[in-house]
Amino acid sequence: MLVAGPALACSPALNAESATVLGEGCSVRHLRTPVGAEGLMPAENLWLGYVVQVHYEGDACYVRESQVVVDCADGSAFLFGPHGAMTVEEHMAAMDGTYGKMATMIRKMPWGYAEMAAWDDIGDLRLEQLGSVLEPVVLGGAGQSYDLSCACGLFNPGSVGAGK
Repeated sequence: MLVAGPALACSPALNAESATVLGEGCSVRHLRTPVGAEGLMPAENLWLGYVVQVHYEGDACYVRESQVVVDCADGSAFLFGPHGAMTVEEHMAAMDGTYGKMATMIRKMPWGYAEMAAWDDIGDLRLEQLGSVLEPVVLGGAGQSYDLSCACGLFNPGSVGAGK
């Protein structure tokens, strides 16, 4: 019986070219050469004027992931997520830990940066203010910029965060 070793488990597919692919719900994917990608998953409406998108970057070997929360009422954004890159196994453990709990909680009861920073059980998560979404915001290690106002325009079209 043959068993795949670690080298086979981490075999990212090669990208033929760098490209940016726009998707539904304000999603975007930046393909890197020779391997890897980063982007935003489709926006989710959290109600009460908040929206969230998952920012990701990585390849088959590692992933970085953060929840990007936008307060459409004032046009500000923040993110939270684990520090650094994770293997697939580490990501699954993070989703079972504080990161997963916070990602679930923000979807049930959205709040802003101050409330998140004041929460006692944020553990070892990275928490970062991103400022205004009215200008492109740089996320990830490759310096890609993103239009975070898109999600506000989708779910809260008359809001400050939508550029209105």
